[in-house]
Amino acid sequence: MKNYVRYAVLAVIAALILPCGCTFAEQEDPQPAVPALTLMLEELPVFESAGGSVTVDFTATSSWTAEVDKEWGSVSMTEGDAGAQSIILEVEENESEDERNATLIITSGTVTESLVIVQKQKNTLLISSERQEVGVDGGTVTIEVKSNVDFEYYVDGRASEWIKPVQTKALTTTQLEFSVAPNESGLQRAGRIIVEGSGLIDTVSVYQYGVEPVLVLSEDRFTVGSDGDLLVIEVRSNVPYEMHLPAEADWLNEAVTRAVSTYTRYIAVAANDTYDSRSAEIVFESREYDLSDTVTVEQMQKDAIIVARNEYELGYEGDYLEFAVNANVSYEVTVTADWIQQVQTKAMVEDILGFMVSANSEDTPREAEIIFSSETGLRQSVKIIQKGTPVQNMLTISIYGDVFVSPFISGQNFAGGMIFWGDGDSEVYQSEVEHIYETPAYYSVEIATEGADKIVLSNIVGVKGLNISQF
Repeated sequence: MKNYVRYAVLAVIAALILPCGCTFAEQEDPQPAVPALTLMLEELPVFESAGGSVTVDFTATSSWTAEVDKEWGSVSMTEGDAGAQSIILEVEENESEDERNATLIITSGTVTESLVIVQKQKNTLLISSERQEVGVDGGTVTIEVKSNVDFEYYVDGRASEWIKPVQTKALTTTQLEFSVAPNESGLQRAGRIIVEGSGLIDTVSVYQYGVEPVLVLSEDRFTVGSDGDLLVIEVRSNVPYEMHLPAEADWLNEAVTRAVSTYTRYIAVAANDTYDSRSAEIVFESREYDLSDTVTVEQMQKDAIIVARNEYELGYEGDYLEFAVNANVSYEVTVTADWIQQVQTKAMVEDILGFMVSANSEDTPREAEIIFSSETGLRQSVKIIQKGTPVQNMLTISIYGDVFVSPFISGQNFAGGMIFWGDGDSEVYQSEVEHIYETPAYYSVEIATEGADKIVLSNIVGVKGLNISQF
């Protein structure tokens, strides 16, 4: 009986010990934790078109990676270890006219979190043309507007009296129409239509022609052989004019053998017995209307090859050049540049030669020669000078006062322009023109020109500022 009790006690102790041993074994081999990723931001701010950066804070229970799915976004760190983290998200400038989106993706183990990136577009306000020209009878001006912002438009200053919107349209309108009244002043005039919105502004200049006095000649140059000739000059004019023969050129005389007409003038050229060429200018002018035109007469010497002129200066847009060649010997034609092509060659003695000059797309002038030579050693050349494409210039002068004198503007390719006085008045640019304002005040004078490269202000009284950034 005692042995039985002892065995029973031992069995109970063993039963108590065995479960404890199993518990210790389980604590030495715990199960792995579930991966977790927590972002401190629920959404990213909307970025402006200029771009920017923002800090993104998060915690991860394991190693992590970060990336942006578009090239215009980037992160300061692309991977890291578990724990609390901070990365910087950067967004580049948006140069497009559309809003754009991307995604920031952060992954830790099997867990992924995403944040959408939104960036605004670049505001745009563009017009189809900055210059509109209208005939003297008036008409309609149509302006195409390309914009992703709300905009308004108005006619600047006194030009609103003759430039008027055809109808009022909504702000999202992309086509604006304006009616231009007939110009009865007889002088050219200019006005501006201004379109602006969201801090952006663009301007359309409207130029209208006037009915002006005319004095035009049928020819501006004659080349005459050594034997002399009778020249016929047709005159088109709507004003009285006078013709002046140069006193020193006694070899030119108005012919008296024909009836003299107001609109057709006959000039007799005497024979040239010398071996030197000679030239003179016949001037037609109307002093009352400040108009003039000139005819140049060049006479060849004996035994020579003579062209109409020995130098031509052409505009950058290219042209068809035709001139007479007088010679009493056979000759050959050579052109020294491939941008001048001879169009045709006619019979000898008195030839009318044509040459096509290509447009000059550069802003610098260029030169070439057309050479005439004979077997007897005679040589004559014509220099062709072509202007470069004129550069658009804008000069802004800030003044205070009630009077301002326009500056002197010049340049090798200067082609004129317009001056806007800042009080609604404007006119074709002329130097040293005095403009009087109704009251002393601050005014902004704008001068738009082509091909200018020099400015001279002879009077700086009242001048407060000068902007030549676009000149």
